[in-house]
Amino acid sequence: MRYWLPFRSVRVLSRFHRRQQSRELPRGWRGDRSDPSSRPLHVLHIGKTGGTALKSALLKQRIVSGYELLLHGHDVTLTDIPQGEKLIFGLRDPLSRFISAFNGRLREDRPRYHYPWREEEKIAFAIFQTPDDLATALSSRDRKRRKEAERAMRGIGHLNTSYQRWFGDGRAFRARVPDLFFIAFQDRLDDDFELLKRRLGLRPELHLPADETEAHRTPPGFSDELGDVGRANLERWYAEDIAFVELCRELAPRVNVAQIGDAPAGFGRSARRPYRPRLLATDRASRTRPSARARHPASVLARALIVALVTVMTFVALPEALGDRPYDPRPSRVLAHS
Repeated sequence: MRYWLPFRSVRVLSRFHRRQQSRELPRGWRGDRSDPSSRPLHVLHIGKTGGTALKSALLKQRIVSGYELLLHGHDVTLTDIPQGEKLIFGLRDPLSRFISAFNGRLREDRPRYHYPWREEEKIAFAIFQTPDDLATALSSRDRKRRKEAERAMRGIGHLNTSYQRWFGDGRAFRARVPDLFFIAFQDRLDDDFELLKRRLGLRPELHLPADETEAHRTPPGFSDELGDVGRANLERWYAEDIAFVELCRELAPRVNVAQIGDAPAGFGRSARRPYRPRLLATDRASRTRPSARARHPASVLARALIVALVTVMTFVALPEALGDRPYDPRPSRVLAHS
């Protein structure tokens, strides 16, 4: 069959087959797990969020505090992690992530790696030389330039992947909140790593890589400025990612100290209450409609019967039981014949 299918169809089917395999066995650490008795702890790598530095520090820490660390690449998402298994991931402000991703692909991810431009990236970088050039062009009055900017946003690596690629919609993420072990943020990665070391019982002398190349940081000399127009355009473009990061910032103080004795200030009794994460913009509308179970005829009938029973008990049975009749110690059978 493979000989008469068009080449593109063969390629699509091949990607589908690999995707199905990934759902059966997450593609993280190569080979079998070294200690099946330990609990797996997955480390997701979200592009341009400090994941390279985090994984570099954890690379030699295989079994810690009863967990086996499984370090994954960009291809593994939340749906690849089995339900009930814990995970760690890092996030970054979407606008800062945009700048880092643009400059990273502009230099083909050198010096740590070297991933040559794809055809879409060659076209994009021939037109836009700085992050602000691209961001500002998203609202250009010139229709051609605006379309070029939109194609670049969908063609440049990491710019074209939102957080939904890894975590799905709001409902899918909320269902996995109990599986969250730690949420780190790139803008405070050093402090978060110290807290993670305490949770995992890692050695105090363990630190994130200080070398710029090993940490895969942007070298000096690249533009990292955004004007007001470009910033406003990106806030509209990445609105869902911004809402997701805000949600995770609200979750992090509770998730990250869940197994540490001292909770941060302001999270005493409130931290022990069940947390209901705020809805993302993508699924707020579904919250306003009753669920299919609530609209089912059997559910409606059951609620009506309960209301009727409570009404009878309130207005009929209780007045008889607590009426103004004088107390009579005689048995009820005597009263029945009196």
